[in-house]
Amino acid sequence: WFADFELKDENHVLEKPRNLHLRYHPLTPGVAATVCESWVDITRMVQTDEGKTGNRAVWIPTLIESTSEGCTQFTGILEPYEDVPFIESSEKLKVHSSGFFTEAICIRHGGDIEDIIILNDPENQKPMKVDKYGIETDALMAVLRLEKGNLIKNYLVKGTYLSLNGIGTAINTLL
Repeated sequence: WFADFELKDENHVLEKPRNLHLRYHPLTPGVAATVCESWVDITRMVQTDEGKTGNRAVWIPTLIESTSEGCTQFTGILEPYEDVPFIESSEKLKVHSSGFFTEAICIRHGGDIEDIIILNDPENQKPMKVDKYGIETDALMAVLRLEKGNLIKNYLVKGTYLSLNGIGTAINTLL
């Protein structure tokens, strides 16, 4: 399942009407979801030349995920798009690591493009493996772009190595 929210230009800030959406792709198994509304103060007492205008409150659609298993780590993707979504499919990948908060996800686009996003536990940063793609890294975060299974781009944050199918790669390190 996924949730798709149409974004409306209620204040007419866009030059012309556009078909804008925000799609949520859930990746945590065994989750129940419900939709409700949440009250949001979008102005925080805006001050004008004429004095205080007061708060402007709106009610926005809200998605709530829950599980009976006591899960505290929910994973999902927010995809902003215009007219047609660009994500064809996504999946949560199995990770081997001794860290508690570790995640790996795959986002599939058209043209045999896959983005692999790996997040390591910041409090217990250990080497981690993603078997499906033969990836191993000690990075806090790694982003890989594959085209037809071949690495075309990669970025690491606070890491010293990245291996893809047993081969070390050229690394673009951030931070």
